[in-house]
Amino acid sequence: MKYILVLIGLIFSGFSFTQLEAEYYGTYINEDADQVFTIYSVDEVGEHCFLVDYQMYHEGELIVEDFGNGHCDDSDGVKALFYFERFTTPCKVSFFHDEEGNVIMDVLFPDNQNTIRFYLDEDLSEFIEEEGMEGYESEEIIFRRKDDATLILFDFEGQIGFTLNGVASEFCQNTEVGGILLPLDETMTVLRFTDEEGCEIKMTTTEEGILIEDKNCESYRDKSCANWTGMYYID
Repeated sequence: MKYILVLIGLIFSGFSFTQLEAEYYGTYINEDADQVFTIYSVDEVGEHCFLVDYQMYHEGELIVEDFGNGHCDDSDGVKALFYFERFTTPCKVSFFHDEEGNVIMDVLFPDNQNTIRFYLDEDLSEFIEEEGMEGYESEEIIFRRKDDATLILFDFEGQIGFTLNGVASEFCQNTEVGGILLPLDETMTVLRFTDEEGCEIKMTTTEEGILIEDKNCESYRDKSCANWTGMYYID
């Protein structure tokens, strides 16, 4: 899920939603050094303004990793909400500086009554900024079904554009559909395209890739062509 969400986040641009202050991006560690948050600045992602990674360790072994979106909850960018699949409600987050000017982040998890304090790790944050997202930037993101049907995601004037191409054959020449995908939930894991004729294409991000379901879209392909439903893996 982490890789897919980063890729989808990278194709967004042009939104005007509030951004988190630049000084708050980076990697945070709690006092026990067993929990880590990393906040990435990757343009704007729908109504969310950043991406966030969470890790928990036990005796040095990684036991929990989750990746989600962050939403700026205050006009000055100091307060935020972290959305993760493992929680039905968001984590509530506050940023501030201590007397020495260090950046502090307090996180209230949905299943906890007390906040946990995290400290910005400047050394790790510099690494994330310089190396952590290197190699991800792309104007197009291509996914492929096992039979070579392809899904292409791209930025279209600040929205998620897509093109689906089925497998052409002697009896199947027209098998392409494209348009704009709109998110159906706050985590941006479910996206949908519809048209006036009732065609519906739903895309759900999973650990493996993107699961596509299409209904009533026969007008976009020849009768002998297979539908676009199935799992598409990063190419």
